Amino acid sequence: MERNIGDQLNKAFEAYRKVSIEKDNAKKELQKMTEYYERYTQELQKQIEDQQRLISELEAKLSAASQTSEEIKCEPCNHLLEGPGTYRTTQTP
Repeated sequence: MERNIGDQLNKAFEAYRKVSIEKDNAKKELQKMTEYYERYTQELQKQIEDQQRLISELEAKLSAASQTSEEIKCEPCNHLLEGPGTYRTTQTP
């Protein structure tokens, strides 16, 4: 009977040891995944900041270009006489 109890204790201890190892492995895997997603999130945040900076630059260029286009107007000329793609440039006062 004592041998049966000893076997049961050994089996229980072995099961506990396996579960403990699996728990440690799961913690390590979770830590690795957490670090990976933190780095990935930082990279995405940097991409967002870079794209926002690019958008600001492009908006500034567009604003400058629209100010320039307000100063110079292009009016279509008579294409039948002068050919397609001909435009007359006029200065606005």
